[in-house]
Amino acid sequence: MDARTEDAVGQAPLRYAAAAVLAAILILAVSPSFEAGRLAYEAGRMQEASVALERAVAEAPEEGEPYLYRALVAVEIGGLASARADFEQAIARLPGSAKAHYHYGDALLTAGELQAAARELSRALEIEPANGWARYRLGDLLRARGDVAGALRAYEASTRADPKGAGFHAIGDLALAKGDAKGARQAYAKDLERFPECYEARMNLAAVRLQDGDTDGAAREYRASLRDHPGDAKALRGLGLAFSRAGRYERAIGALAQAIEVDPKDAEAQAALRGARLRQRLWLAVPVFVGGILVGFALGRKFGRR
Repeated sequence: MDARTEDAVGQAPLRYAAAAVLAAILILAVSPSFEAGRLAYEAGRMQEASVALERAVAEAPEEGEPYLYRALVAVEIGGLASARADFEQAIARLPGSAKAHYHYGDALLTAGELQAAARELSRALEIEPANGWARYRLGDLLRARGDVAGALRAYEASTRADPKGAGFHAIGDLALAKGDAKGARQAYAKDLERFPECYEARMNLAAVRLQDGDTDGAAREYRASLRDHPGDAKALRGLGLAFSRAGRYERAIGALAQAIEVDPKDAEAQAALRGARLRQRLWLAVPVFVGGILVGFALGRKFGRR
């Protein structure tokens, strides 16, 4: 796939959009089971969806949407092998559907069939250049091929097409992988504007802030993660590390002890807890040590004058 395909711009042909609307109306008219199957799929009730879509295909064998949704259900239940024929039947009936080509490409990419996935994602983008998810998965495909620069361009294009998609998260991952802390911070922050509950983005942003020495910022992110995921051992460990590096040893010990209580096998938390306790003891010993020196100095002067 070349850069011209990757960076294609334009509008999806109106005839495809009109055909999709007409097809949806016709399906509902001839196949009452289709809507039940679609709704069950979107609700995650795959077995129920499978039964309804089997009926939908029988009721309207000339329509593509029942085949497409049956393929999507089959992917969830058994993987691409059981879905491939239905994807191909759907595309044969819906050749101008970016949705059908995208979903087939997505399934092929998940199965590791990169060449076939590139074909289907390219076709989806030819039909609908502003399809943000197709551009995002194109980025995943290019990354799997080792083309990091191409993947970055695809992810950036996906954020322009769909600012609420997952592109910023992927850009943050790429920046983090190459040691670009500033780029990672910016991308993860944008991803969290889109989806504040995203665990991975929040934890990665916290880790980057901690690595940069921004202990207050890191603690803030770990606390936010714990609000969404109470009792998470990794977030508690990170919070403990942030407190420890800021010299707030009592709080560090509390957070790290909680982390170990949740995950007793967390060796990193155990080591951090030992370190925080040692540094706390040393810190508490400083006034005693300094006081001893001062007392000794004072006594030395007193007795020295005699």
